Amino acid sequence: MSKGMIVYLAYQKDFSEGGRDRYFIYDGEKSSEVYSEDVVALDCFVVTHDFWLIASSLFKAHGRLPSKVIDVVLLSKIVAGVKAVDGDVQPWDISKTIKPLFKVSDDFDSYMDMYYRRKELVFDVYMLFSHKLAEYFDQLSVLSSDSGEMERFYSLEQPIFNDLTFSACRGIRVNTNIVREHKDNLKLDFYRQLKLFAEKHKVLYELPNEGDIRAKLSELGYNVQDYSLEFLIDFLPSRDGYTDDLRSLQKTNKSYRIFNSISSDSNRLRPIVESHWTSTSRIYHKSPSLQNISKKYRNIFIPDQGMSLCYVDFDQFEVGIMAALSSDPIMKDIYENHDAYKDFSVKVFNNEGMRKKAKVMFLSYTYGMSLENIISSVKELGGNQKNAREYFSGFSVFEAWKESINNEFLENGRVATILGNYLNRQTDKELTDKEKRTSVNHVIQGTATYIFKKALLELARLEGVQILVPMHDAVLFQHTNQVHPSLAVKIFEDVMTKELSGKVSGKASIEEFYTNND
Repeated sequence: MSKGMIVYLAYQKDFSEGGRDRYFIYDGEKSSEVYSEDVVALDCFVVTHDFWLIASSLFKAHGRLPSKVIDVVLLSKIVAGVKAVDGDVQPWDISKTIKPLFKVSDDFDSYMDMYYRRKELVFDVYMLFSHKLAEYFDQLSVLSSDSGEMERFYSLEQPIFNDLTFSACRGIRVNTNIVREHKDNLKLDFYRQLKLFAEKHKVLYELPNEGDIRAKLSELGYNVQDYSLEFLIDFLPSRDGYTDDLRSLQKTNKSYRIFNSISSDSNRLRPIVESHWTSTSRIYHKSPSLQNISKKYRNIFIPDQGMSLCYVDFDQFEVGIMAALSSDPIMKDIYENHDAYKDFSVKVFNNEGMRKKAKVMFLSYTYGMSLENIISSVKELGGNQKNAREYFSGFSVFEAWKESINNEFLENGRVATILGNYLNRQTDKELTDKEKRTSVNHVIQGTATYIFKKALLELARLEGVQILVPMHDAVLFQHTNQVHPSLAVKIFEDVMTKELSGKVSGKASIEEFYTNND
C-alpha cells in the first residue's frame, strides 16, 4: 500500500467530557504522547480504531478533525464481506482481529482496561498496542488488495467516512420547542395506534414480536418460510391492512423511542455515523437513529443561520439500476418513459391511486418475493391476477440476469457491486432460496449505495453545501443562497448516469423531507 505517510493513533477518552483525553502517535519508529491540536493538524493517513468515540472530543476542542482517518474496524468489516452476526461482538471488532496478534492476551486486556479507564494508563502498554495496530493494518492492507477492495476503499469508503464523521460531529440543528411537542404527543400517538391495531387485527394490546407476526401472516395465508422478518414487512403486499398497519405502528414506536433519547434542551443532535452499516454498505445514524424518524416528526430539523434546507431524492432508483444491470428492455422502457409503479397500478388495478401498493409489489417481486404471495395479494386487493402474471412474465431478461447472479454466487462463492463490496458465501452447498434473494439484493442495493455515496461526495464538495442526514437514496442538506438546489439534482442524475455507463439516464428531484401525513 503506497498511499502516502501513515501514523497510528491510540487514545484514551475522557468520558466525563472534561477535556482530559490523551493521544498517542506511533510513526513506525517511535511512540510519543501528543496534544489534541497535533492530531487534528495531521495531514497524512491516521490509522486508528473506533474513531467515532474520540472524534467528538477532537471536534469540540478544535472544530475540525484529521481529514484522512482510516478506521481498521471499518476496513476489516469491508474486507470480511459478510453480514453481521447475532450478538454484540462482531468478526471485525478489535477483540477478534488485533487481540490474536498479542503473544500474551492479558496485554490486550490491559490495554482495553486502560482504554475504558478501568485502570491507570501505562505508556508501555499503549506503545505495544500501537505496534500491534500497525501490524494488523499491514495484514489488512494485503487482504484488502487481494480481495479486490482496496481501490473502492481509498476512492470512496475512506473519504465518505471522514466526511460523514465530520458532519455528525458538527451536528444538526433542531427546534427544541417542536422536539418537546413531539415528545409530549408521541406516547399518546403510539398507544392510541396500538389500541386501534389490536382491535382491528384481533391481537394482544402489545407490539407484536417476530413469532406473533409470522403466525399472523401464516394465518392470513402467506408463505413466510425462509424470509427475514424485515423482508416480509417491507415487501409483503398487505392483506387486510396488516403489514401496512404494522409498519406504521413500528415506525411510530421507533420515533417514540428516538425522541425519548433526545434531550429537550439540546439544540443540536450529534449522532454516531456508520458509513458501512450493512454488507451492501448502507449509511446509518445511531444515538439517535435519525433515519428512523417518521416523516411527520421530521420538522424538528432547522437550518443554521444563513442556510436553507433541501432534500434531494433519486427517482425510481432501484428500477433504473435493475434496468441498467440486467439490460432488460421492458424494464428500461418503463424506467425511462413511465412511472413504473403507476404503470403497474393501472395495468393490474386500473387505478393510479393504487401506486403505493403497486410499488411494494413491484419491489417485492424484484427482490425475490414468491409470485404466489404477490398474486394472492393482488386478488385480495381486487386486482387482475391474469394481468399481474403477464406483467411480471414480461421481464424475462431480468429473470435471466438474476439467474446469472445466482450462478456466479454459487460458482465463485461471492458476488460484487462496483469496484468490490463483495458478499462472500459461508458454505459451498447448493444455494438456498434465501441466498438467491440475498445475492441479487446485494448487487442491486450495493450498486445503489455506491452511486449514492459518489453523489454525496460530489455534493459535499460544492462550496456552501453541508451534508446533514443521508437516507437510503436521498439526503437532507443545508446550503447558502448562492447554491441553487437544482445543482444537487444534476449531481445525482449525472453520477447515476456515469456510474451505470450511460445504460440509463439518472433521475432525481427535490422532495419534501417533512409531511403531515406519514
